[in-house]
Amino acid sequence: KDHSTPSHSTYLSPGSQNEMIKCCADEVTAGIINEMKRSNMFAVMADEARDGRVEQLAVCVRYVGSDDTVKERFLQLSNLESFDAVSIADTIENVLESNGLQELKCVAQAYDGAAVMRVYAHELNLVLCHTCKAVSDTSDFFNTLERLYS
Repeated sequence: KDHSTPSHSTYLSPGSQNEMIKCCADEVTAGIINEMKRSNMFAVMADEARDGRVEQLAVCVRYVGSDDTVKERFLQLSNLESFDAVSIADTIENVLESNGLQELKCVAQAYDGAAVMRVYAHELNLVLCHTCKAVSDTSDFFNTLERLYS
C-alpha cells in the first residue's frame, strides 16, 4: 500500500477545514455562474457594512434560471477600501470580472437602502448561528476569532 498521507490523518486542522470549505464554496459559485451564463443577463445587488474594523460589500445576483424561475444568489463578500462610490464600483467590477461575468449583460442594479439586501445579510447570519449551535468546532472557531480581534 502506498498512500500519500499518513494513516492517522483526520483533516481536522484549521488549514484542512478551510481548504474543504473553500472547495465547497468554489463548487457552489461555479454552479451559480454556469446557470447565470445560460441566462445571459442579470441584475447585481450590493450592500456595504462595517464589521468591527473591516468595511465589506456583499454582492448578490438576480437572474432567470434555466427553469424560467427568478433566482437570487449570494455571490461574494469583499473587503472595501472605503465606503465611497468609486471603491464600491471598483469592488463590484472586480467581483464580476473575477467570476467571469463581465461579458454578460447587467440589466439592473440595486444598492444602499434596499430592504432585500438586509434580508440576505440576516439570512446569512441565521445560517452561521445555526451552524455554530450544531457544530461545536465551528462555535469554537468563531469564539477564538472574536477573541483575536477584540
